[in-house]
Parts: sequence; C-alpha cells; structure tokens
Amino acid sequence: MRWNITVFVASFWFACVSIGVTPVSSIAAEADWFPEIPERPVVLVLDVALDEENGRNAQATLSIPLSESFTSNLSLGHSSIDLQPESLEFAYGSGGLTYQYKGFGIGVDIGVWGDSSVLDTVDYTGRIFYQWEKWQADLSVTYRDIDFSFQLRSPVTDRIVSRAGNLTATAVGGGLVFYPDDHWSFYVNGADHNYNANLRILNFAFALRLLSLQSLTLSSSFPQWYWAAGVNYSTGSRRINLEYTSNQSVFDRLETESVSGALQVPLGGSGDYYLDLRIGSQQTDPFSSVAFGVVSILMFW
Repeated sequence: MRWNITVFVASFWFACVSIGVTPVSSIAAEADWFPEIPERPVVLVLDVALDEENGRNAQATLSIPLSESFTSNLSLGHSSIDLQPESLEFAYGSGGLTYQYKGFGIGVDIGVWGDSSVLDTVDYTGRIFYQWEKWQADLSVTYRDIDFSFQLRSPVTDRIVSRAGNLTATAVGGGLVFYPDDHWSFYVNGADHNYNANLRILNFAFALRLLSLQSLTLSSSFPQWYWAAGVNYSTGSRRINLEYTSNQSVFDRLETESVSGALQVPLGGSGDYYLDLRIGSQQTDPFSSVAFGVVSILMFW
C-alpha cells in the first residue's frame, strides 16, 4: 500500500505571496510524502515555516481512516507577515473526505482562511484520481468565494473611506506521478485560475497589495497560474526531495520561481515518527531572492 496524501505546507511561493500559500497559497508538495506504514493509518503532521522576510506559518494536518475506503482529513493553521508599518495575520482551517476503491478515488474539501478585517475566503474543492501500474493522475476543480475590505484616502476630500467587495474564482488543476521503481518517483502538477474581475485594478488598495507580497503566509493565494515539478529518492526509511515551482501573481503579473530540497529521516527506531527538513530559495523579478525553511514532524499510530 502506498501512502499518497497531499500535505499543504504553506510557502512564500509568491514574493513582491499563496502560499502559501500557495500559497494559499498554499501550494502542495506531493508524491511519496509518507513512508509505507499501513499498520498505522492515522497520520498527524506538524509544520513550521519561516523565511527571511519575517513570514511565519504553523500548521497541523490530521488524517483519519473511517473505513477501508473512506479517509477524513482536518487542517488548522496560522500565518503572519511583518511588513512595516503594517502586519497581517491569517487563520486557516479545512476539512475533507476521500473515497478510494482499488485505483480510483474521489475527494471533496472545504477550506476557510483569512482575517475578518481584511479578507475572508471559502474554497470548495473536488478531486478525482486514478492509480495504475507505475502511474497516478489526478484532476481537481476549486471554486473560491472571496470577501474583502480595505481603506483608502479620497483624493477629493482627503478623508479615509472604507470599501468592501466580493470576488469569485475558479481553478482547474491536475497532476501526474511516475514511479519507475521502489526508490524513485517523479511528479508534475499545476493549476490555472480564472477570476470574475480584473484584480489589477485593485492595486491601489494597500491591503490587497500586501496580499500580493510573497511570503510563507497562507494569504499568498492569488496566483494566475502555477506549476511544480519534483523528484523523490527513497532508500530504506529515508527520503530526499528536490522541487522546482513557478507561478504568476494575479497582482502586477509578477512571476516567481522557487527551488527547494528536503530530507526526511526517522526519529528513533520504532518508525512512528519522522522529521522532514526543507530549505529553499525563491526569486521574484525585480526583487532579490528570499531563503525559506520548513520543519515538519510526521507521526503515525
């Protein structure tokens, strides 16, 4: 039995953010994220992420099998960015259910994230996937409902006025994983987003411009498109991952590239706990590169 659970590690994939995060944005690192431990099907993952621009993210993800075919999952997270003279903090939560029969599977998720003073977002995601021989393919569709508010100074009266609005977006994504043997796996995934409004016309709103800044925060969830490719090498209970990502922010059409590497090792000899360390660097033209790191603890029982 191969564990193939997507772990959402929020990351500062969009700098100028999902999320992060990717990101929301959050962007997901996928494919052989867990070792094969079918006798301990309950999985808890704790993530802490930091970057050079004072972006911070903490998240917990719990996966519980309800039966032989159904698995439930729950995620809770908190992200923050310190941007003088302003700062942003966002809370995140999601829940979902996955059904799998032989190689075929479907899943549904509902996620909420935001800050009531700036942004509230609800995401509805459906996913189908199929595994055969050495391959896995998946297709997902996400509908996003976005409520936002901001303040700006009127050029006529010189007064601060409040504005609020609503946006919707639809994202279509897909992925492909290839397992040539028991040691190697290669994957590629991506998505394209369609917004019902031109978000570039909102760039005068300082609050929304903050959301376009790339950081480890989940507030980085306004990509126009993104794609990622990576390779895993596993030997025994250890795993090495290399990953490249690229995305374009819907704000200002800025493009960001990221390269990272991760090492996963067991903690102790029981095989119940694993440590995953990831370091990387992202570059958004014309800004300088930003280093980031993610520490994850995986627990099985």
